[in-house]
Amino acid sequence: MPRSLASAALALALGAAGGAAAQGFGSIDSLWVQPAERAGGAPGCARLLLADLPTDWQTGDAAAVVLTPRGGTVPESLQARLVEALLREETAVLDYPAGRPGADCPGRVAPPLAEVFGALDALTGQAGAGLVVAIGFGPYGDAVLAATGEGLASEVLGPGGPRLAAAIAIDAPGRARFAMGAAPHPFEEWPARAPLLCAAIAGVAGLDGPQDCIAALARPQAEASLVRPRR
Repeated sequence: MPRSLASAALALALGAAGGAAAQGFGSIDSLWVQPAERAGGAPGCARLLLADLPTDWQTGDAAAVVLTPRGGTVPESLQARLVEALLREETAVLDYPAGRPGADCPGRVAPPLAEVFGALDALTGQAGAGLVVAIGFGPYGDAVLAATGEGLASEVLGPGGPRLAAAIAIDAPGRARFAMGAAPHPFEEWPARAPLLCAAIAGVAGLDGPQDCIAALARPQAEASLVRPRR
């Protein structure tokens, strides 16, 4: 995309999509996100997207990508509440408008898995995120769950590439599925942090408590925090 067009797109996006930062959650970072496919696949079009960063977020902290398809079965209000809940837990959020062509590639939509892997690559490579969780609404639920598989991730991002820590598929209000990804490094204290993520998801998505999520992602803890422990 020419730089002049990129600047214009970013200005429009900052005016329209900086909701979380405007509410006092922190700041906004711009990322070039390119769908990542298996070797031999057609390269996807890079898109300039925005990530909301909570106050005091720094390199190595947790991040989430939230993939929201156009015209899905999940209300937009649910998606907005989820973004706010994640930011309150000091997790950066890339709110990804999934299933839509980029401005310089009209009519061309990347496969869902390629969008998930592209977002993961951008969050870790450009924003410097540490632990990353993917959350997919509606039809993108299957994609985020599949992206936790080591075989697929290795094919697309390489043996030493970034990996999802976990994935959550929100099929509809009150219905969600969960999958664990690559085990985070011990210093991330994932078993102590995952339960609060589960509690936030359960509260926003209208689930009957966080028990199923905790069983899939971590053992129960008396106290939990998504905040990366400071050393």
